[in-house]
Amino acid sequence: MLKSEELRRSWRPPPEDLALSSNDVHVWRASLDQLALRFQRLAQTLSADEQLRAERFYFEQDRRRFVVSRGLLRTILGCYLGIEPSRLQFCYGSRDKPALVETSGGGTLRFNLSHSQGLALYAVTRNREIGVDLERIRPISEAE
Repeated sequence: MLKSEELRRSWRPPPEDLALSSNDVHVWRASLDQLALRFQRLAQTLSADEQLRAERFYFEQDRRRFVVSRGLLRTILGCYLGIEPSRLQFCYGSRDKPALVETSGGGTLRFNLSHSQGLALYAVTRNREIGVDLERIRPISEAE
């Protein structure tokens, strides 16, 4: 098992230019536990329906993680598309899977996200569907 410092070093920082060719897949890792100022900035990028969805969470930690997760998604996609994160529009497919509407870059840019505990993964590509999954490994004493 990698120690947290080794894990941090194994991920490269993002390039200055987020060019994404049709054969590329970019995977982003992010902490969902952000400081108040970063949280507020990300919350301002959410749409009205995302804000309503966030308000339905019972626990504050879950609410904050949802806001950060969606705000980071908007920030990442906005960088690829050169669009202000708050201007992106999503549509939803089966199981509420988000996709960009055509006018927001949905014609070519595809993405998927997964989160577990306080960590999120985002995968971004062009012209093809993509999936990413993240699960926390935890011991289960009754498994034996």
